[in-house]
Amino acid sequence: MSIFVEIILWAMLVVGVALGIRAGFIRMAAKPVKLILSLVIAISLCVAFADGVIMPIIEKPITNYIYEFLVENCPEISIENVAEELPTVLKMAAGMYGIDLEEIVAQNAGRDILAEITAVLAEPVISIFSTIISFVLLYFISKRAKYTVAEDKIYKSKEQ
Repeated sequence: MSIFVEIILWAMLVVGVALGIRAGFIRMAAKPVKLILSLVIAISLCVAFADGVIMPIIEKPITNYIYEFLVENCPEISIENVAEELPTVLKMAAGMYGIDLEEIVAQNAGRDILAEITAVLAEPVISIFSTIISFVLLYFISKRAKYTVAEDKIYKSKEQ
Protein backbone atom coordinates (compact mmCIF):
# COMPACT_ATOMS: atom_id res chain seq x y z
CA MET A 1 0.00 0.00 0.00
CA SER A 2 2.83 2.46 0.83
CA ILE A 3 4.43 1.80 -2.57
CA PHE A 4 1.13 2.76 -4.26
CA VAL A 5 0.99 6.06 -2.30
CA GLU A 6 4.64 6.71 -3.09
CA ILE A 7 4.04 6.18 -6.82
CA ILE A 8 1.08 8.59 -6.74
CA LEU A 9 3.17 11.21 -4.91
CA TRP A 10 6.05 10.83 -7.39
CA ALA A 11 3.63 11.10 -10.31
CA MET A 12 2.11 14.26 -8.84
CA LEU A 13 5.59 15.70 -8.34
CA VAL A 14 6.67 14.90 -11.91
CA VAL A 15 3.46 16.38 -13.36
CA GLY A 16 3.86 19.51 -11.20
CA VAL A 17 7.47 19.98 -12.30
CA ALA A 18 6.53 19.46 -15.94
CA LEU A 19 3.69 21.99 -15.72
CA GLY A 20 5.96 24.48 -13.94
CA ILE A 21 8.67 24.13 -16.56
CA ARG A 22 6.14 24.50 -19.36
CA ALA A 23 4.47 27.56 -17.81
CA GLY A 24 7.82 29.14 -17.01
CA PHE A 25 9.12 28.55 -20.53
CA ILE A 26 6.04 30.11 -22.08
CA ARG A 27 6.31 33.13 -19.80
CA MET A 28 9.97 33.55 -20.72
CA ALA A 29 9.22 33.14 -24.42
CA ALA A 30 6.37 35.64 -24.15
CA LYS A 31 8.60 38.46 -22.88
CA PRO A 32 10.28 39.29 -26.24
CA VAL A 33 6.93 38.92 -27.99
CA LYS A 34 5.40 41.32 -25.47
CA LEU A 35 8.23 43.82 -26.08
CA ILE A 36 7.81 43.68 -29.87
CA LEU A 37 4.02 43.99 -29.65
CA SER A 38 4.39 46.95 -27.28
CA LEU A 39 6.68 48.73 -29.73
CA VAL A 40 4.38 48.01 -32.67
CA ILE A 41 1.32 49.29 -30.78
CA ALA A 42 3.15 52.41 -29.60
CA ILE A 43 4.52 53.23 -33.05
CA SER A 44 1.24 52.63 -34.86
CA LEU A 45 -0.93 54.64 -32.46
CA CYS A 46 1.40 57.41 -31.24
CA VAL A 47 0.62 60.00 -33.94
CA ALA A 48 -3.16 59.64 -33.60
CA PHE A 49 -2.90 59.67 -29.80
CA ALA A 50 -0.60 62.70 -29.93
CA ASP A 51 -2.93 64.67 -32.20
CA GLY A 52 -6.11 63.73 -30.37
CA VAL A 53 -5.11 63.65 -26.71
CA ILE A 54 -1.66 65.03 -25.90
CA MET A 55 -1.50 68.00 -28.28
CA PRO A 56 -4.62 69.75 -26.92
CA ILE A 57 -3.26 69.37 -23.39
CA ILE A 58 0.23 70.80 -24.03
CA GLU A 59 -0.53 73.31 -26.79
CA LYS A 60 -1.59 76.25 -24.64
CA PRO A 61 1.18 75.96 -21.97
CA ILE A 62 3.94 75.71 -24.58
CA THR A 63 2.53 78.57 -26.67
CA ASN A 64 2.15 80.75 -23.57
CA TYR A 65 5.70 79.93 -22.46
CA ILE A 66 7.18 80.93 -25.82
CA TYR A 67 5.07 84.10 -25.94
CA GLU A 68 6.09 85.14 -22.41
CA PHE A 69 9.73 84.42 -23.27
CA LEU A 70 9.51 86.69 -26.31
CA VAL A 71 7.74 89.45 -24.38
CA GLU A 72 10.33 89.38 -21.57
CA ASN A 73 13.46 88.99 -23.68
CA CYS A 74 12.56 90.82 -26.87
CA PRO A 75 10.55 93.90 -25.90
CA GLU A 76 11.87 95.89 -28.88
CA ILE A 77 10.63 93.48 -31.54
CA SER A 78 8.56 95.15 -34.20
CA ILE A 79 7.60 94.29 -37.74
CA GLU A 80 10.63 96.17 -39.08
CA ASN A 81 13.32 94.55 -36.90
CA VAL A 82 12.06 91.02 -36.22
CA ALA A 83 15.00 89.42 -38.04
CA GLU A 84 17.55 91.29 -35.91
CA GLU A 85 15.84 91.20 -32.51
CA LEU A 86 14.64 87.60 -32.45
CA PRO A 87 16.95 85.34 -30.37
CA THR A 88 19.37 83.22 -32.38
CA VAL A 89 17.92 79.98 -31.01
CA LEU A 90 14.49 80.87 -32.34
CA LYS A 91 15.92 81.95 -35.70
CA MET A 92 17.72 78.60 -35.93
CA ALA A 93 14.53 76.73 -35.01
CA ALA A 94 12.62 78.65 -37.66
CA GLY A 95 15.29 77.75 -40.21
CA MET A 96 15.25 74.06 -39.25
CA TYR A 97 11.51 73.81 -39.81
CA GLY A 98 11.43 75.91 -42.98
CA ILE A 99 9.68 78.86 -41.35
CA ASP A 100 10.30 82.09 -43.27
CA LEU A 101 10.16 84.93 -40.75
CA GLU A 102 10.08 87.58 -43.48
CA GLU A 103 6.98 85.95 -44.97
CA ILE A 104 5.28 85.89 -41.57
CA VAL A 105 6.04 89.58 -41.11
CA ALA A 106 4.70 90.42 -44.58
CA GLN A 107 1.48 88.44 -44.07
CA ASN A 108 0.76 89.82 -40.62
CA ALA A 109 1.36 93.53 -40.98
CA GLY A 110 -0.64 95.46 -38.38
CA ARG A 111 -1.17 92.46 -36.09
CA ASP A 112 0.61 91.41 -32.89
CA ILE A 113 3.81 90.12 -34.46
CA LEU A 114 4.91 88.32 -31.28
CA ALA A 115 1.67 86.33 -31.19
CA GLU A 116 2.05 85.37 -34.84
CA ILE A 117 5.69 84.34 -34.47
CA THR A 118 4.83 82.39 -31.33
CA ALA A 119 2.04 80.50 -33.08
CA VAL A 120 4.28 79.54 -35.99
CA LEU A 121 7.30 78.60 -33.86
CA ALA A 122 5.25 76.66 -31.30
CA GLU A 123 3.65 74.36 -33.87
CA PRO A 124 6.67 72.08 -34.53
CA VAL A 125 7.64 72.08 -30.85
CA ILE A 126 4.16 70.99 -29.82
CA SER A 127 4.09 68.32 -32.52
CA ILE A 128 7.44 66.84 -31.47
CA PHE A 129 6.71 66.88 -27.74
CA SER A 130 3.23 65.42 -28.14
CA THR A 131 4.52 62.59 -30.36
CA ILE A 132 7.33 61.71 -27.93
CA ILE A 133 5.04 61.83 -24.89
CA SER A 134 2.37 59.73 -26.60
CA PHE A 135 4.92 57.13 -27.77
CA VAL A 136 6.34 56.73 -24.27
CA LEU A 137 2.87 56.52 -22.69
CA LEU A 138 1.56 54.03 -25.22
CA TYR A 139 4.70 51.92 -24.99
CA PHE A 140 4.50 51.60 -21.21
CA ILE A 141 0.73 51.09 -21.22
CA SER A 142 0.95 48.33 -23.82
CA LYS A 143 3.98 46.79 -22.09
CA ARG A 144 2.15 46.74 -18.76
CA ALA A 145 -0.88 44.94 -20.18
CA LYS A 146 -2.01 42.32 -17.65
CA TYR A 147 -1.77 39.30 -19.91
CA THR A 148 -0.10 38.49 -23.16
CA VAL A 149 -1.74 36.08 -25.54
CA ALA A 150 0.43 33.20 -24.30
CA GLU A 151 -0.29 33.99 -20.66
CA ASP A 152 -3.99 34.18 -21.48
CA LYS A 153 -3.89 30.68 -23.00
CA ILE A 154 -2.18 29.33 -19.87
CA TYR A 155 -4.73 31.02 -17.65
CA LYS A 156 -7.66 29.58 -19.65
CA SER A 157 -6.15 26.08 -19.72
CA LYS A 158 -5.79 26.15 -15.92
CA GLU A 159 -9.46 27.09 -15.51
CA GLN A 160 -10.61 24.09 -17.54
